[in-house]
Amino acid sequence: MRDFEQDSRLPIGHVELSARRGVAPDVDVGAKLFVAGAQVEATWRVVRGRWSWAVAPSLAAARTANTPATVDAIHAFAGVAGIASRPLSRRWSVSVGPLAGWGLFWPRTGGHAQGLWLGAFAGAEARLGARWRVAPELSVYRVVAGEVPIAGAAVQLGAAVRYDL
Repeated sequence: MRDFEQDSRLPIGHVELSARRGVAPDVDVGAKLFVAGAQVEATWRVVRGRWSWAVAPSLAAARTANTPATVDAIHAFAGVAGIASRPLSRRWSVSVGPLAGWGLFWPRTGGHAQGLWLGAFAGAEARLGARWRVAPELSVYRVVAGEVPIAGAAVQLGAAVRYDL
């Protein structure tokens, strides 16, 4: 993460535990738990074809404690991704799309800050047998108004290991 205002670059890592469930042929819902909070999300596939197109809104909330690296605060986020995905083979698929979001930082000491960001992502997924999958993803975004989650831009690299139930 790069914060232009503080002229700092800070590598950050975290682990998430997530679950997703299909509720209709083209709709699934999910939840993620992470150290400081939780997120709920949905994915609605709007077009099936060589490329599948989907919309994926999400809501997240987190609470941080007063530590040397964080302050006692509530964090709230709303986001949406447009997802274009395509299978390359029986084993591999790719996904790309735009990202947009809004964030709120509300410290216990008073005041608040907000931010609006725009970005994009690209990812791949590999099937490893009948139930296991590995999915690396790269996303980039820039805060275009405000200063939440940062005053600047971020590049995120992640990898998911999935098991289909």
